[in-house]
Amino acid sequence: MLDGRSVVEARYLLKRVTTLDTVNVAANAIIPSFEDHRAVGLGQFLTRADLAKLEGLTLGDIMARMHGTLIMHGQGYTWLASTRGIRTVGGAVPVNRQDRLRGAKTACYARSTWIK
Repeated sequence: MLDGRSVVEARYLLKRVTTLDTVNVAANAIIPSFEDHRAVGLGQFLTRADLAKLEGLTLGDIMARMHGTLIMHGQGYTWLASTRGIRTVGGAVPVNRQDRLRGAKTACYARSTWIK
């Protein structure tokens, strides 16, 4: 038992490791296609400043403010769909049994998008 005044000596053996060279990463903070599309007016865009004004809202609440979007709520889940409905051939995304049990209805959903 140590009494606070005892000295304990320990010996540790470490394996040799390989040290890698430094990796330098450079990135452009502006995505060219984002700015090009926004300048032409293709789609809707939210910048970091826009999102800062919406702080505290859920992603579902933010997406509900976008034109053409429909937020469908289920049991603990929210799905993003189009307000344009399923007028186009092949537009409807099949709802699997599990999602149907959670409350999903047949609609034109964004592929692989769900917000929990």
